[in-house]
Formats: sequence, C-alpha cells, structure tokens
Amino acid sequence: MTKITQILRTLPLLALALAANTAHASTIVAPNAYDATAGNQVLNTLINTSTRTYEMQIAASQLAGMAVGSSINGLAWRLASSEPAAGGIRNWSDFEITVGQAANTIAGMSTTFAANLLNPVLVRDGALSYDLSGFSNAGTPTPFAPSISFSTPYTYLGGDLVVLISHTTATGGTNSFLDGCILQQPVMAAIIGLCRTPHSKLPPQLQPLKSSPSPNSISPPQRLSPNRS
Repeated sequence: MTKITQILRTLPLLALALAANTAHASTIVAPNAYDATAGNQVLNTLINTSTRTYEMQIAASQLAGMAVGSSINGLAWRLASSEPAAGGIRNWSDFEITVGQAANTIAGMSTTFAANLLNPVLVRDGALSYDLSGFSNAGTPTPFAPSISFSTPYTYLGGDLVVLISHTTATGGTNSFLDGCILQQPVMAAIIGLCRTPHSKLPPQLQPLKSSPSPNSISPPQRLSPNRS
C-alpha cells in the first residue's frame, strides 16, 4: 500500500465524457462553478513528463447531471488561459486510470491512495500517445482538449466519485500547464504522489476490476454528504 504525504491544494478542472445514450448532460465539468469560468490556478501533474500518481475525489453534488447507471467513457482537461498553445505528441509507456466509489468523505480523504476507493475499475491501461495540440489557448476559458478515452466504460453507481491516475515518465511535446483552481472542499479535493503507483501495487482486495460491476451485484452505493465544516 503506497503512502503519500502531500495534500494537493490546486485541482485540475475536469470534464467527464458520458456515453451518447446517457440521460441529462453529455459532459460534466468539475467543479461545476468553472464550467464557463477560467480557473485561478495552474498545474501540470496530469501530463507531466515525470512519474506521477494523482487521485481526486468529486462530490456527488457536482455530478447531479449524471444519473445513476450512466456510462463514463473518458475524461479531459483544458489549457490554462495564460498558457501559449501546446504542441507535439507526448508519449507514456503506461498511463493508467482507475475510477471508483469513494470510501471516505472529501474532508476525510486518506493519504493512502487505495484507502479512498471502493469497487475500483481499471478503465484505462497501457501506453498512451497524446497530441498536445488539442490543448487550444483560444478564448477564456479555453476549450477542453479531446478526451482520453476509457477502454472499459465506468458505470456510475452514485455518491462521490474517485479518479486515480498513475503514469510513467514521458517524452515529447511542450511542457504546458492546465487550468485549475484552489482546494474546493467540500466539492472536490486531491492528493498527489511524486512517484508511480500502478494498479498492481494496490492491495489484493482493492485491485481494480477489469470491467464495471453491475449495480445489482454489489451492496448499495454509499451516498456521502459533503463535509461543510
């Protein structure tokens, strides 16, 4: 089990891509308040050329446009408005994304990655070559870049959502910063490790499933009330 010590104070603005047949919105931007507003911070953890492991938790209140049972099939970020347009191809030998239900409240997130996940699903694994020219600097806020697609769509089971991203070192492309915001408790929070924590290092009982669990095959999802203290 990997332990990290840094609570991230800058959060990326995230767009979740939903399947075409999903009710309500086709994308969800979190935090919602920044859907049409540029963020107030920048970060590049998620596309860094060094090894990184990053975990964020999104409150259920930010996912109101997504019905339980909806399929999430990708995620995307956008360039910080202050950045020049990005370019080139960035190549990672392994870029893993795991999605699951939250085991804790946002205020109570553990500094151990696996301890924050329930019923994790490994939605993407393997090498990734990503065209950074998709990060445009046109407008404020800038548009979201093309989604990183999931090879296994994630079925939303309700409650808070946790996204765990772990990648190797990378080569190619410009070093650009993404749009972000300061810590958004109680709606969103994150932790970061300056090392790689692949899914194979999670405890056996928390190994990500290779496909989304059926809502009927697990206990009812825990709906967490955001901590307002």
